[in-house]
Amino acid sequence: MQRDLLIDSIIVEGLRGFNNAQTIELNGAHALISGPIGVGKSSTLDAIEWVLFGDIAYIKCSESRTKAELVNANKINQKARVMLKLRGDDGEYIIQREKHAKKKESDLTFSAPYREFEGDEAANQIYSIFGTFEDFHRSVFLHQEAVRAILTENPEERDSAIDRLFGLERTRELMSAIPVTIVRKEHEKL
Repeated sequence: MQRDLLIDSIIVEGLRGFNNAQTIELNGAHALISGPIGVGKSSTLDAIEWVLFGDIAYIKCSESRTKAELVNANKINQKARVMLKLRGDDGEYIIQREKHAKKKESDLTFSAPYREFEGDEAANQIYSIFGTFEDFHRSVFLHQEAVRAILTENPEERDSAIDRLFGLERTRELMSAIPVTIVRKEHEKL
């Protein structure tokens, strides 16, 4: 069941570059995250990915390990916690994931306007809204590539990147397949 959800806020504590709890208020607005190395740009995106899916794509955690590398090594209680608050037309959705460095699995809760879920039930509800981890990661990667290509000086590459970013590449393909000279001639006849 697809819903239009906006990020209201995210609280990150003990995950990757975050030690103490940090709250990022977005209030449903679009955001551009920038800054020097080490301020938490990647860790913020990692937190969103991890709270939704329990994994971070580029970190290869083996099956036999506890995935302790997700937890900030300086965190005294060795616990990572992320709370993502989303807002939809029907109310507030809260996803919270916690993980202790010595435990392999994380604890997941999902609160929707109509009910609260835990564990596998919560994961199933998140899946019904956001799809699979692979779908999400592919979508984010494509947008990152499009943003990078927008910064190029080549106008064709830049136009193509903007089309991909806004999902207009098929429209551009269709438009380029229409023979403009024939359309102009027919227009003049009318």
